Amino acid sequence: MYIKRLHYKEIDSTHAFAKREEKSLDARDWTAISADNQSQGRGQGANGWQDVAGHAFLCTLLSPEKNWSAEEVMQRHLATAVVVCEHLSPLAEHPLGIKWPNDIYLQGKKLAGILTEALWEGSHCRRYIGSMGVNLTSAPEGCAYLGTELSVETIRAAVLQAWAETLDHGMQDAVDRFNALLIHRGMGRWRRIHSEEVQTLHCLGVDRFGRIGLEDAQGLCHWYHHGEIQWVSERT
Repeated sequence: MYIKRLHYKEIDSTHAFAKREEKSLDARDWTAISADNQSQGRGQGANGWQDVAGHAFLCTLLSPEKNWSAEEVMQRHLATAVVVCEHLSPLAEHPLGIKWPNDIYLQGKKLAGILTEALWEGSHCRRYIGSMGVNLTSAPEGCAYLGTELSVETIRAAVLQAWAETLDHGMQDAVDRFNALLIHRGMGRWRRIHSEEVQTLHCLGVDRFGRIGLEDAQGLCHWYHHGEIQWVSERT
């Protein structure tokens, strides 16, 4: 599978670049945009991505022309998290896990972030943008990094081809594999967005739409989209 590769020493954001330049980038093949440093790294929603300059793997994949449904787009988001965990875990001293909806954790701290975006034409995705940032040899305070002896080339070799192929072909068991890696399955503390009240709920995992299932003390299950509720770490 051919992947066109573009690399920059510094860029505002690999994700923003892909979205901004997608019409000028080849619509027949996958394009990987990477950088040594980002001045305005993007995260989910209005959040930013923070890393130590020169110590992170920063990469975005822009798809060729596609015709994916919203469910197929969500499957790719879940699959990206699975690929990161499964391919980077052998390089880490401890297993990696997923914090819903888009963070990778190592020993209770954030190691990597994932951002996915669909460019829509009507109800279907015509091109897909997937981005990841992985702290390699250093990390901001409170975050984790993978190891002191690793290089960007090692991570690129471990992840990029498998990531692109998974996005291109899909991962039929993405939901099951995502759920198996969730760090907050079972009982945990959750808080609705814009509320200070913390509830103890039983996490059942995600469904094919990416919603998280939480069961209350009465046995009633509610399904929440990202932006409606958040997990409260015991470290908080």
